Amino acid sequence: MSLVDIAVASPAPAALLHPEPDLPRLLKRAGVRVTHPRLLVLGLLWETPGRVLAANDLYLQMQLRRQPMSLSTIYAVLQSLRQCQLVAVHPLSDKVQGFACLRD
Repeated sequence: MSLVDIAVASPAPAALLHPEPDLPRLLKRAGVRVTHPRLLVLGLLWETPGRVLAANDLYLQMQLRRQPMSLSTIYAVLQSLRQCQLVAVHPLSDKVQGFACLRD
């Protein structure tokens, strides 16, 4: 099996299937200030298309990526992204909401 056969047979990475948009421009078009926490949260949601993540999931992912962010900051960012219609809210249970990135 040649390298060409291997390259053709292997699936494309998720980053190629769902390329990350210009997130700062996306935030500016939505009318919100570009901040590091907004970029991190929106980027993480963009990387997981079709998945609904709870704020606690986002918090754990930030810790794993060595981008510590408080849970209250994550909730504030999610609220602002929801208000500008970049993020959708999905009920996961009676007390837990999930969040997913809205794509054009």
